[in-house]
Amino acid sequence: MPYSGILLLRGSGDFDKAYVKLSTPGGSVEYPIAIRRMSELGIEDIFEKHLYMLLPFYIFNMESSLDAINEDSERLEEFSDVYRDILARLEKEVESGFLPVMSCSVIINMIHKVAYKMTMKREKVQKRVGDIMGGKVIELEVITAHRQGIAEGRTEGRQEGKTEERAENIAKLAAHYMSTDPLLSKEEATKMATEILA
Repeated sequence: MPYSGILLLRGSGDFDKAYVKLSTPGGSVEYPIAIRRMSELGIEDIFEKHLYMLLPFYIFNMESSLDAINEDSERLEEFSDVYRDILARLEKEVESGFLPVMSCSVIINMIHKVAYKMTMKREKVQKRVGDIMGGKVIELEVITAHRQGIAEGRTEGRQEGKTEERAENIAKLAAHYMSTDPLLSKEEATKMATEILA
């Protein structure tokens, strides 16, 4: 069995493991799996271990303070610095090759979405996150280009399919012409078929 674990995005408690019980026709087995809490992970931990997919949920660590942050300009600036730091670190990870550009764009998009939902009743905090991450989300040209590439590839594939189908039909019609007229050359039969199917 693979090593498993549970990540608690929210919540507390003094337990540090849970048990999984597997029932099989030959009997059951129970084993412990570790529990980690998002609140135990700092930005350093996330980047050091390349756990980028946890970045959108980092705001959960500040959930109980969001009202106070919204009302205090100094704390709001500190909060903003955290997100500026995350953004700068993500860009460095891309430059160093640890993180693909597409993945970085998706992570930024998710950070923005989660933060937007978490701060719906805190206008100043929400605006600040939007100012920092929102512009980056709007400028996700890489995702747009990716989607356009897929669409163009599909269109090209359909056109190639039509071209192949047309070539097969011309060949079949030319073969029919040659079978009915033994004096007809392949070149002439193909020319006639092409004209008919044009």
